[in-house]
Amino acid sequence: MDARISADEGSINVSKFPTGSEQLFKLDKSSPWVMDLLIELNENADLRTPEQWAQSGVFDLDFSITKKNDQEKGFVLYCKGKVYSEYMTKCVNTLKLMKEILDFDFACAFMDENIAKETEYIDNDEIYDANQTFDLYFFSKNKVNFKEMIHEQIYLNFNEYPTLEKKLPDSNGNNSLH
Repeated sequence: MDARISADEGSINVSKFPTGSEQLFKLDKSSPWVMDLLIELNENADLRTPEQWAQSGVFDLDFSITKKNDQEKGFVLYCKGKVYSEYMTKCVNTLKLMKEILDFDFACAFMDENIAKETEYIDNDEIYDANQTFDLYFFSKNKVNFKEMIHEQIYLNFNEYPTLEKKLPDSNGNNSLH
């Protein structure tokens, strides 16, 4: 585990990152805070506890972080990555146990919370930099709550209605369950 990311909390100390260079990370369920996220994904499965299901599940987190020093914004951490997870849940139609896959990319930027008070950022939840849009988060006391951001990204991409049935297009091109 990299010392710049807290193994237990999933937090990042902004001051420990070098400015201007990209740092690459690969985490999985062997990190306690990543395992906590996988356990939560398995909450709806039965026959075993979420902790037991998590042991056979997958949660891979690959990402890069680049720290920039901007005259107007101060230090900004730009993070781009990918989450891939396999976990157990229940089909919303049949209530049968099923494996679900969560697979998405994310891009976010972390700025000091003092910037959040500026008019430009009060109602913004994203910023645009280097020809890319980043979801905007803020850090306090040089500490980024990375786990909280990943948790939010999971639930923005989470399938709330998993189903065993496949959706097939009908004669009008609409998807229907079969």
